[in-house]
Amino acid sequence: MATHNEIAARQRRRKRRKRKKMLAMATILVLFLLVIGGIGGSIIYFLSDSKVYKECTVEAGISVRAEDFLKNEGDTASFADGSMKLETPVPGDYPVQILYGSKIYKSVLKVVDTIAPAGTAVDKVLKWGETCTAADLVTDIQDATRVTVSFEKEPDYSKEGVQEVTVLLTDLGNNKTKLSAEIKILPKDTEAPVITGARDLEFTVGDSGVYRKDIVVTDNYDENVELQVDATGVDLETEGAYPLIYRAVDASGNATEVTVTVYVSPESYSVAEVYAMADKVLAEIITDDMEPKDKLWAIFKYIRNNVGYINHSEKLNWVQAAYEAFTKKQGDCYVYACVSKVLLDRAGIKNMDIEKIPAKSRHYWNLVDIGEGWYHFDTTPRVDHPTIFYWDDATLMEYSENHKLSHNYDHDLYPKVQ
Repeated sequence: MATHNEIAARQRRRKRRKRKKMLAMATILVLFLLVIGGIGGSIIYFLSDSKVYKECTVEAGISVRAEDFLKNEGDTASFADGSMKLETPVPGDYPVQILYGSKIYKSVLKVVDTIAPAGTAVDKVLKWGETCTAADLVTDIQDATRVTVSFEKEPDYSKEGVQEVTVLLTDLGNNKTKLSAEIKILPKDTEAPVITGARDLEFTVGDSGVYRKDIVVTDNYDENVELQVDATGVDLETEGAYPLIYRAVDASGNATEVTVTVYVSPESYSVAEVYAMADKVLAEIITDDMEPKDKLWAIFKYIRNNVGYINHSEKLNWVQAAYEAFTKKQGDCYVYACVSKVLLDRAGIKNMDIEKIPAKSRHYWNLVDIGEGWYHFDTTPRVDHPTIFYWDDATLMEYSENHKLSHNYDHDLYPKVQ
């Protein structure tokens, strides 16, 4: 039989076990409540979030409203402060915040690009040696995102003729469009540029050399071929005859070179003096209300009425020839051409000297351009009394054929005459 002390000890042990059990149950209850509270919070958040779509997918380039994120149509919302600026040209996922009622909800804007770009192919004509980019063969490109343009296969620029090429349009969504275009490569250029207007020049000692006046370079391929002038062999301070070289090279390397002679004569006549004589004449024969062609005619009539023809002049330089026309009132075709040149220059009329192809006899006259192209202007009197004023080329050539090639000239050395 248990003693009183043994019974008391058993009771104390039972009480301790009971307290531990109650403490454990209390701990479990607390933990349970904590868990339940967390789940409840999640459920509340989920329920509240259910008013807004977790994500909204749009095609690139489409405008987006806050209402597009709401599940209830007809409700209003706005983008909360701090939301990104909603532009959609670039595909990707963008977090947004929606202010709906008094609460802010989180969502994601998914921008996708599923539409291929569009464009119009254009054909291209290339000169030999030229290349182009794929973008040169496309116009009117349309897409919501940035588009890159490339060749599916690089053209063969060494192949003459027409070849079909495929141009790829690729947008940021990697959508591709293929366009077909034609490239025509012209035959290799083997024709050299043409230099016209090159002729022997005359200066007096101490003059400034003007070598490019009236020189024209043309080419069958290149529009702007540079004229190169080599005057290193010319000495304008010393009397003599010197070579002047004109050179033109096109993009294909075809070159043309023309050499003329620069004659430098002693300064026995003053250019300023000749200009002053010309200005005095012009003041007497030209008025401000005259049209350019009327000024031409006034100059033509003055020379015909005031300069007599003789068979010979020294032909040293244009200054002396014009001086003799103004002072001695006589001269040959060279004098007539030179005095015409001075009066035309001082009247502001574009002009050029021209010379007959050398034969048993030589002849000089002028070309003029008053804005209608080049025409012939010959003030030298002839035995059959023609008035070669503002003649086109066909008219002068017909006259020349009927008068022992009186005005036969090298057409390649001068600009085209009307």
